[in-house]
Amino acid sequence: MTDNNIFTDLPQESEQPTPERRKRGRPKGAANKNSHVPTDENREMVVMMSANGVKHKEQAQILGTNDNTLRKYYRRELDYGKTRANARVAGALFSKAMEGNVTAQIFWLKSQAGYREADRLELTGANGKSLVNLTDTDKEQRMLAVLQKAFKKEAKSNGEEAVPMRKNGASYSVQ
Repeated sequence: MTDNNIFTDLPQESEQPTPERRKRGRPKGAANKNSHVPTDENREMVVMMSANGVKHKEQAQILGTNDNTLRKYYRRELDYGKTRANARVAGALFSKAMEGNVTAQIFWLKSQAGYREADRLELTGANGKSLVNLTDTDKEQRMLAVLQKAFKKEAKSNGEEAVPMRKNGASYSVQ
């Protein structure tokens, strides 16, 4: 260091070495070792498993992939499998209903035609007013009238003669 300038020993800007950049990912042209190639056999298996309610995670394990890969390559099959199962069950139910299976008919009407069972009886006063102010006797008489009307209607539909009802102690009985 004979010069008075202390910076002369430092490399100049053009002489500075550039840091080596790390490359990320696989090298260009290299094949992905873990790439999944869907086959027709795998597609049919996914449809079948979806139709039978197998969870996506379990399907992925069977195929040797993960959930994301399963959804990426088999989205259509996953959706189609469940729809296909529902259609088959609905078809079987419809066939049973058409063959005369009353349980299947009732279920079909409830689920598809909007039928429902009357599970409660609501009593109201004149013009829909509340029955709060009525005595117990008045309530019983109104309920008896409603029940008699229902029995008459059912008897008429069955071709039978209507049977009157009368109070028997604390309950009502058919005479």
